[in-house]
Amino acid sequence: MTLKNIFANIKAKRSNKMIALATAIVLGSAVAFGAVSYGHSGDPAKRMEKRIEHMKKNLGLTDQQATQMRAVFDQNKAKLMADKQAVKNATNANKATAKAQFKADRESMMTQMHAVLTPDQQKKLDAWKAKHGDKEKHGDKKD
Repeated sequence: MTLKNIFANIKAKRSNKMIALATAIVLGSAVAFGAVSYGHSGDPAKRMEKRIEHMKKNLGLTDQQATQMRAVFDQNKAKLMADKQAVKNATNANKATAKAQFKADRESMMTQMHAVLTPDQQKKLDAWKAKHGDKEKHGDKKD
């Protein structure tokens, strides 16, 4: 084996290691970016806390209001999850009914949330909702 072949072999091995390292970095970054950018951990309690913190920051919730909001979310969580599953499992004939129930239950929760907020906070929430639309489509996706 010549010196030239030895260096070519070393260079090829180094190149393969660099490709593997670059692939690992890209894949790791994609996974980390996806988890961070969307904020969707698998834990609904963590998502609820993020939502409460967001409301404290943007609406100026007091600690008492934050506690009341947690109670509203807790009271409605099972019903909304069941509605979401019903929409997901509904046949085409029943999908409209399931979506209507989901929307009604979600609006009921919004009414409960409004009851916790001051008139000023209600205006801020309504303005945010008007500006950003209803980002939480869950079971209310377009067909």
